[in-house]
Amino acid sequence: MKTLLFFAFFLLPLSLVHAEDSKPPFTLEIVSSKSSKDPQIIALDKPVDFNVVLTNSSGKPQPIWDYAYSWGYQNISFEFTMSDGKKFLISKLPQGFTRNGQSTFLIPPGGHQEYVIRFDKEWATTPDFTQKGETPVLLKAIYTVPNDDDSSNFRVWAGRIESKEYKVLLSQ
Repeated sequence: MKTLLFFAFFLLPLSLVHAEDSKPPFTLEIVSSKSSKDPQIIALDKPVDFNVVLTNSSGKPQPIWDYAYSWGYQNISFEFTMSDGKKFLISKLPQGFTRNGQSTFLIPPGGHQEYVIRFDKEWATTPDFTQKGETPVLLKAIYTVPNDDDSSNFRVWAGRIESKEYKVLLSQ
């Protein structure tokens, strides 16, 4: 009986705290650059800006990698799901950095980091589509940070977060 009470009063609360700590401290959203009931048009042939917002949903400040340097440059990618169920991923192309450093950006509780996205020559938009024009697709943003010594040393959260899927029109 004493063992059961020990578990109930001491170990169970510790396991709940650990479970809460494993929840990602962020949410991720795609935000349209226009106000309309029509689906956002995502263009691969003539890029149009849209935004991705990373929100700190935790109760404490959270450092993230600065996207101007190699550690944060490829943290955001996108998954497109075609009407036939086929999926493809778009991410930033690798780049050489003449100036590079492990720089972080601190997001306060409830704060945001906004990324302006334009699928231009810096993005790997190579899938070959048979259908030209505007195609309805599902789009999801993905934020990924590798769990490595750098993220650990700089206390940057490491893991993968996905936005919900958004109905968009893919223009090509």
